Amino acid sequence: MTESWYEVVSGNRLAQGDLLLNCPVPRIETYAYPLADMLDVCVDTHHLAVVSQSCDLENDKVDDVLLAAVLDYRELTEREGRGNPYIRGRNWRKAAIRGDLASFSLLPVREEPPAFAWSLVDFHHLFTLPKRFRRAVR
Repeated sequence: MTESWYEVVSGNRLAQGDLLLNCPVPRIETYAYPLADMLDVCVDTHHLAVVSQSCDLENDKVDDVLLAAVLDYRELTEREGRGNPYIRGRNWRKAAIRGDLASFSLLPVREEPPAFAWSLVDFHHLFTLPKRFRRAVR
């Protein structure tokens, strides 16, 4: 059995690199100018990786947590590869393994619960949530 690349934790404390699976993220549905007093908001769920620095989170130096989307490797390469064949190629895969893609960070597969497919942290898709939001999401 191989050693896990991460450990499962519980509680409300966050650290850089933590993964929040199926995390609800509010999104403004429509925009119009001038902005109305009321906005339509929907809630999407995403797998997210904490990008904020652990020391800032621990020492209450930030109120909001910076998060990056975590995408299934196979789904990402199929979707993005349609418009960019390089992403579906061997050289892109090798660059991801070496850590040479500044916009992505590769997360290896995890077979034991919670199982996790080969994935990429996508720094093109960023979100912020209030730090206290974590207490409401279990």
